[in-house]
Amino acid sequence: MTDRRTKPEASWNAILTPQQEKVVHQKGTDRAFTGAWWNNHGKGRYACIACGQPLFSSDATVDSGTGWPSFDRPIDGKHLQRHDDRSFFLTRTEVVCKHGDAH
Repeated sequence: MTDRRTKPEASWNAILTPQQEKVVHQKGTDRAFTGAWWNNHGKGRYACIACGQPLFSSDATVDSGTGWPSFDRPIDGKHLQRHDDRSFFLTRTEVVCKHGDAH
């Protein structure tokens, strides 16, 4: 497992596409109902793209109606951090990997 905070930015540029970097580390987003994961029904685990830590299982997938993958529980909550996001005139909870710092 790699800790995002100790990895140089140049290393991230070699691993992540510009769109992944925008979403993962700059709090960007993919358009809803697009991308490889929004309608994925495969079985398995979802790991942090930054550090490799398994965070969610396909067994915990829920249809949130948002167009993004959603889960009702983590594999182990100690690997996640929650941050309140009060942009766009409402309160949402952003969940990030505690180790990889990925959104």
